[in-house]
Amino acid sequence: MPLKRYHIMLTLALLIVVGLFASGFLIHPVVRYQTHRTARHFYEALTAGDYALAFEQLAYYDHYSDLAPSISKAMARELWIERLAALQEAEVYLVDMASLEIYFDDGYPVGKAYVTIMDHGTAVTAVQQIHFAERAGTWLVQNFSTNSDTSTESIAYIDQGLSGLITPVAEIP
Repeated sequence: MPLKRYHIMLTLALLIVVGLFASGFLIHPVVRYQTHRTARHFYEALTAGDYALAFEQLAYYDHYSDLAPSISKAMARELWIERLAALQEAEVYLVDMASLEIYFDDGYPVGKAYVTIMDHGTAVTAVQQIHFAERAGTWLVQNFSTNSDTSTESIAYIDQGLSGLITPVAEIP
């Protein structure tokens, strides 16, 4: 009887270890797919000028990124769209996204997009780092950090404009 109990415990322990090991291989591909899809839809809507649709892929916040926002989704959408429209009017906007890669940094999904930004009539190619946040089981884009050979103030405005941090429109040079 004790030998049978030992076999059962060993089998259960083995199943738990195999389950944990297998889940590690299954979770990353699912998260990679979700984040890639979200980022791709975000950029497609953004380059098409459909800011309302792009907003649906955004994890917005108003104080701290890890706390629930205190403003309504409608108000956040309005402020975010207003901010992007102001950037467009100032001739600082995203024109195209050429390729998108998703990888993991310490188990956290991060994206890298090769983008073309219009900077007062001049097209600038840059690499944009994408940070994601999980909201209600869905991965959404949250923040951006653009690396460009021609680092200008306009590039910083793109990062701030696309960011999920909802603030009123700032003056754009």
